[in-house]
Amino acid sequence: MQRSSRQIDLTDAGRALVPQARRLVAAMTDLQAVAAVHARRLQGNLRIGAIGGEAFMPYVIDILAELSARHPGIDVEIRSVNFVEQVYALPRGEIDAAFLRPPLPSGFRSMHLSSEPRIACLPADDPLVDQAPLTLADLCDHVVVDVPIPELRQWWDFWTVNPRPDGRPVRYGPVAGDMEALLSAVARGQAIAFLPAEARRDYSRRGVAYIDVVDLAPSTAALAWLPDSDHPLLTALLQAARAVLQHQTYGLDTPEPSTDG
Repeated sequence: MQRSSRQIDLTDAGRALVPQARRLVAAMTDLQAVAAVHARRLQGNLRIGAIGGEAFMPYVIDILAELSARHPGIDVEIRSVNFVEQVYALPRGEIDAAFLRPPLPSGFRSMHLSSEPRIACLPADDPLVDQAPLTLADLCDHVVVDVPIPELRQWWDFWTVNPRPDGRPVRYGPVAGDMEALLSAVARGQAIAFLPAEARRDYSRRGVAYIDVVDLAPSTAALAWLPDSDHPLLTALLQAARAVLQHQTYGLDTPEPSTDG
């Protein structure tokens, strides 16, 4: 470097190094950018509850695949929750989010994922099995499986259609806290139940028959979380779910093919 009273000039040797110096600065800038990306990369364990066979539903599989593609550092732990746990696991902090079947407990936030028909679950030797499809009126004299805690009343009244359209209350029988207990009560002829149509595939059991009921309203599936959750991994899950639902629909939500010529 050459100095004078007015300015500082690079020597020829210094000028020869300028291109390399610029490349070095650019490389350092790129390195800093990569380091910043890695610093922002989410890592950790995300605990997700799933009731019944929800963990195997297409929308759940697609959402978790999208989450993994976006954030490979997030480890997802799926926890099966029974009827009672779906009420308490989120508020107690045992899980961060859950794939559930509405109606949801008060205070939960949710994202709609899918709709599908509901069906009746009857003992295989019930005479009505051979008369399918059925109506709710056909089943008005049947006892229905009940649930164990009052906090589930609104949820179960929806699933059992209580009261029935004619105003008659449902007659409840044996209590079940999870799907296997429910199916066992049905198989033993103690009661009937109403379940999502997917139960035909997920819960094929000896002694149980699944029957279409023409006047049953559809069921829905949802991703649930608590509104005060400030959890970057939960935010990543919700973003992945929204991305999937922007391009894909499931069950009854899937548009029917156009018949226009």
